[in-house]
Amino acid sequence: MKKAMMATWSESEESSEEENEKEVANMCFMAIDELDEGSKKDKWFLDSGCSRHMTGDESKFAFLTKRNGGYVTFGDNAKGRIIGQGNIGNDTSSLIESVLLVDGLKHNLLSISQLCDKGFKVIFEASHCIIKDIQNDKTIFMGHRCDNVYAINISKYDAMIDAFQACMIKVGCGIGGWDMLTWTSFPTQQR
Repeated sequence: MKKAMMATWSESEESSEEENEKEVANMCFMAIDELDEGSKKDKWFLDSGCSRHMTGDESKFAFLTKRNGGYVTFGDNAKGRIIGQGNIGNDTSSLIESVLLVDGLKHNLLSISQLCDKGFKVIFEASHCIIKDIQNDKTIFMGHRCDNVYAINISKYDAMIDAFQACMIKVGCGIGGWDMLTWTSFPTQQR
């Protein structure tokens, strides 16, 4: 676990409301920047051979419709039964839509073709990958390459959205400020 400390200095012993708001915002961004990468169960692997987004972890769904039908064939030719479909995210926002819940699947898989069909551009570099919205060229997710596969920690974005919204409410900003400040922790994003 990483810890952050912030020191501030002022000419006067009393701090203004504006200084307090800046301090809260800075602390929030420090917290967002230091979010833990999480365990492997929180990682979603980008897979060009996967026809649909899928996971075997029911707890990841913000919205899930149970269904009984269809199978997915795994790499070892074993089959997993599709037991539901829904959206991944939290109570306030969906991060990934149309995700299959597959019995027996041990990894979380993002379908590159499904991302492209939904209007996203997936860019692969030697050390990382970027998923952008084609319409506005904004970065939606950024993943890292590890052990020759590209992975995204979705829970990091989930927590980042919650933390950012809480910080903006605390300092009195509307969520409209989101566009200006989106993904400031990504050094590769072009402005």
